[in-house]
Amino acid sequence: MTDKIKAIYIKYRELIAYVFCGGLTTLMDFGVYMLLTDYLFLDVVPSNIIAWAAAVLFAFTVNKIFVFEDRCAAPMIILTQFISFASMRAASGGFSTFVLWLFTERYGFNDICIKALTSIAVIILNYIFSKLIIFKNKNR
Repeated sequence: MTDKIKAIYIKYRELIAYVFCGGLTTLMDFGVYMLLTDYLFLDVVPSNIIAWAAAVLFAFTVNKIFVFEDRCAAPMIILTQFISFASMRAASGGFSTFVLWLFTERYGFNDICIKALTSIAVIILNYIFSKLIIFKNKNR
């Protein structure tokens, strides 16, 4: 790796890791959602809630370890972080679910297109929540 590329990577490592892990989380979210809607024929709202829950569990783990490099292993701190993480994700997940319901059930738009569009806003909100609130004191 050249020095310039290495310097850029070091400067943006956290953001690069967040985008990569966020991509994996989004794939999980969409995969679970599509499995539930396309193969188990569940409605969009329960499918989105279940997919959200699976994605939150995955995202918490990868964000804590790989993105924000939070090495704290104290059970109470991890529990507090998880509750905070899940609460913030519930807010963004609630937004996503409402928009998905509104545009698919009320206006007849394609659910995957709407889910993809709302995912962009959710990814940005989740990064801000994680960076500024949940993992702000890494390596306690």
